[in-house]
Amino acid sequence: MTLPRRKTVRLALSKSDSYREMPFSRDAASRLNIWIEVDRVPDIVEFGKVVRELASNGDIVSIEEAMGLLQRNNIKPNAYIILEMMRAHLNDRRGADDEGALAILLEAVENGLDVNVRLFNLLFSFYGKERRINQLVRLKREMYKAGIAADELTYSALITAFAKSKEVRLGERAYQDMKRDNIRCTEKIYGAMLELYGGSNRVTAAEKVFRSYLKDCEPSTRMYTRMICAYANAGQRMKASRCFEDMKKHGLEPTQVTFNALLRCETRYGSVKSAGNILLAMLKRGEKPDAYTFVALIDAFGRDGDVDKALEVFMLMREAGEVPTTRSFNTVLTACLRNSEVEKASNVFENMQRSGIKPDRVTYNLLISAFGNLGDLDKMWRVYEIMGRSNESPDVHTFTQMIVAFTKARRSAVARQLFQKSLSKTMKKTHPMLFNEYTDALIEAEQFEEALEVFELQKKKGVRQNAKSLRLKRTLYDKLKKLNIEIEGVTVGEAEEDSAEANEALAEEEISHDDGSSTVLSGKEADDGVKDAYVSVGTSDLNADADEDIASMEVLENESDSVTSRVESSSDDEVADDEDIDELIEQLFEEEEEVFAQAQAVQEDDPVASLESEDNVVEARDGFQDRVADGGAHGKGSASQPPK
Repeated sequence: MTLPRRKTVRLALSKSDSYREMPFSRDAASRLNIWIEVDRVPDIVEFGKVVRELASNGDIVSIEEAMGLLQRNNIKPNAYIILEMMRAHLNDRRGADDEGALAILLEAVENGLDVNVRLFNLLFSFYGKERRINQLVRLKREMYKAGIAADELTYSALITAFAKSKEVRLGERAYQDMKRDNIRCTEKIYGAMLELYGGSNRVTAAEKVFRSYLKDCEPSTRMYTRMICAYANAGQRMKASRCFEDMKKHGLEPTQVTFNALLRCETRYGSVKSAGNILLAMLKRGEKPDAYTFVALIDAFGRDGDVDKALEVFMLMREAGEVPTTRSFNTVLTACLRNSEVEKASNVFENMQRSGIKPDRVTYNLLISAFGNLGDLDKMWRVYEIMGRSNESPDVHTFTQMIVAFTKARRSAVARQLFQKSLSKTMKKTHPMLFNEYTDALIEAEQFEEALEVFELQKKKGVRQNAKSLRLKRTLYDKLKKLNIEIEGVTVGEAEEDSAEANEALAEEEISHDDGSSTVLSGKEADDGVKDAYVSVGTSDLNADADEDIASMEVLENESDSVTSRVESSSDDEVADDEDIDELIEQLFEEEEEVFAQAQAVQEDDPVASLESEDNVVEARDGFQDRVADGGAHGKGSASQPPK
């Protein structure tokens, strides 16, 4: 479509031919049809209103007819009409046509039409919500070429998108450009920067941003909650607690999201007792637990080794009217498998499928990890086949666990086949975990030459070597040296240099994990220079749940929590005793009965109800094993054995 090049916006008809003399209709399409019949535009303002209504409905056909009418009347569209034309393409009934909207914008720029920052911001907002980083960068470049200055909304959309995609360097660059352009930093932009640094464990940088926010803006609960979330992600319980106390000193009331952030921190890095203390404070302030609260409690009891209590909370969640999701089931599975309760985990998985909840990649990875750790390669392989028949594709965690399990079982040929297959799959090939775990398993199995080949392949493919990679390489060189095995193409000096490099990398890793002692509340400046960290491209698996991935990896790697410090509580908050923890479940219903009066009834197919009886446990376990043996829920027929 070619836009007209002549005439400015004006009345297209004389007063005698005004739209008031035309038949009146409230429907935009009807009004447009009348104008098309007389081939005249009554008034550009009225025309804009019609175009806006058509755009909101995504009626591209009518929009194109309207633009043809403008062109025949030799009227140049203004910025408002161009904006609505772009909006129509984004609201297209057949699906958002962002390329069409961008083409309209670029054509308007080329033809010298009335273009302003609002037109660019419309696309910035669209691309930002879609987290389409490449398009955002391209649009920013086109905006610069058009000579349009960015405003607060532009940078807000950019930084928010970069934060959600964990693109730290791009977010920092946008923030610096905003400062250079003397754009006022709003609370939303500060919040996006906190999310950017908090999501990447850059706590010191987040503290610096938060201090600037406190100087420039009025403190709010939302921003304090974001800072608490940053501390929670980094496992800094004491700082999260002090930030919470400082928020209350400002007279700000914590919300459910605030309590959930604290609860998450305690369940991951603290104790059940401290998590119970937060729950009591939450109930005391009249906040109702939501699905996130229940999931955090399930995780806490699972980490504490109390699987029965975790299952009890899960039942309570159902009775409270919270419909279980894949994530909540995965948390229960994690609690069971973390404590080697494979039978209960099998039962939960069976009931998960009976309840119509679709397993996701994390679910399958948890089961593959469990059977792999038990050395049950047949069941592990069958779960892998079920996963293959579903819509969930195996990822780096899937292949890593299977490769390690087969290597430890001296099934080197199968492990090698899986390793080659993993490299051909579309995944984060730059992630060193796959190479590290495979190498570690080969060294443990005393297959040193194959381990050396994996190292060479890692180097050849340009996969990043972290501290663990270098430590494994040093270990391998030491073992080869003891066995008097020469390393082809590597001198003794180079091997010693690699060992020294590994030691330096380990020392740097320890330093980088030490966050220092500066806090927001003390006001001490401790700028970390915004160190360049390894930034993974956040364009794949955008819908995957980060919390679930972390939970999965913690089970896969058998990580243990080492943080032992307790949360500081305010003087007016109750401290939960061991007996208080046991009574929390009853409190949620007995003392808060009115809150859940409208809750849904307990469903008959409760996923964990059968766990109360040992007979039911055995029955469910056998049912799960039969299902796996039959090929799983996604298909029938005999499952094949793993390749020999």
